[in-house]
Amino acid sequence: MLTRRVFLAGAGSAVLVAACGGGDDTDTGAQRGTDSASSGARVLGAGFADGFAAPSVLIAGIAQRLPLVVFDENGTPVRSGGPESIDVSIYRNDAVVATATVNRHASGIPTPYYPLTFTAPEAGEYEARAAFSARSLKFKVATRDTVKLVQIGDALRPVVTPTTADARGVNPVCTRSPKPCPFHEVTLTDAIARKKPIVLAVSTPGFCQTAICGPVLELLVDLAPTLGRFQIVHAEVYVEPNKKSSGAPKTTDTITTYGLDYEPSLYVADADAIVRSRLDFSWDSAELKSALALVS
Repeated sequence: MLTRRVFLAGAGSAVLVAACGGGDDTDTGAQRGTDSASSGARVLGAGFADGFAAPSVLIAGIAQRLPLVVFDENGTPVRSGGPESIDVSIYRNDAVVATATVNRHASGIPTPYYPLTFTAPEAGEYEARAAFSARSLKFKVATRDTVKLVQIGDALRPVVTPTTADARGVNPVCTRSPKPCPFHEVTLTDAIARKKPIVLAVSTPGFCQTAICGPVLELLVDLAPTLGRFQIVHAEVYVEPNKKSSGAPKTTDTITTYGLDYEPSLYVADADAIVRSRLDFSWDSAELKSALALVS
């Protein structure tokens, strides 16, 4: 894997965040997961950029989504035999600032996760604790001016994304295999101008087919026949991912414009191009359907 994406986060275990890094689709331990309910210890880990192993994507004062993952004692995500829900407490300076029961999500994807929604009162370091985990999960929350991501309530940022008619130097336009996805017929800029709801999916499915980017794109492909009210745009991460180079491949304009240091990411916007939902790192079909339902 190339170094643009980070493989270690939170509790020090390999996490899903990194599985879409680009360069190969090696079946790592993080991708395989634990498929049996072993009796070993369980550890709470980050399925998001925690601010330590990778720059924080979380900002204070606005509700943020934190995908949590349960790992086994070897640092491998637990795929079967894990809890249906987890009770999590968030601490700041050893004081509880939030508690939540978070349900397991795994519909249509290989690795379960637990999406916690949390509004941090201020920037700084926080800690997530769960009774089953011998280790806590530390993470950082930043100020809004230091995180370039589009937030819910912001407008989509126009990008002339590659299409099948004009690849704009991106090769391939879509890394999905065995054939490209059907979401490269209109640029994001043109979609915004048409004043119809938009789904923007940013992922590189060809380089993490068994992890996250591939499965979440397939969720959208499967739902597409029922989503006639939406214009769907898929944007790749790398300009020429198969080109041999000494470093990470050059990233596309979408990655730069949206301030993304990770993938996958998905935005659901209304006819005025205002973002009503954003999903990052991992999501299943249930969360995807809920996000789409926010725009009529």
